[in-house]
Amino acid sequence: ADGLNIIRSSSIVDNQDGTYAVTYTPLFTGPAFVEATRNNILIQGLTNSSSCGGTFTPACTAIPVTFIAGLTAASASTTSGAGLCTALAGEETSFTIQAKDSTGANKLDTADVFTYSINGVLWPAAAVPQGNGLYLANYTIQTIGT
Repeated sequence: ADGLNIIRSSSIVDNQDGTYAVTYTPLFTGPAFVEATRNNILIQGLTNSSSCGGTFTPACTAIPVTFIAGLTAASASTTSGAGLCTALAGEETSFTIQAKDSTGANKLDTADVFTYSINGVLWPAAAVPQGNGLYLANYTIQTIGT
């Protein structure tokens, strides 16, 4: 992938001791490789670095990492399903909520609590976790027009 399309921002700070501090924000979740260059030459990486709980082992130029989603952002989360558009009186309908972080990356856990309102009235049950950041909201409207 093009590195310019997979990170939102980055910075490099010279620590004045022969090391540099690098920070960046990935725009996706999942496995990736981190590489560093100086004067367009790849710097040899370290796998299982001590900062990740392992030991220093000189290996290759790409360090394998796994990016995970950040905190859930309600403003970035999405909804879908028939229950957002129509409902038949007396019949259960539903819609799905996909939890996302502030970058729009799908959350993979189901540790959030999503509540919802029907016609401005808070529904008495929270959306039910389905796994992989998905939640199911079920409801039944008892009369037409409400």
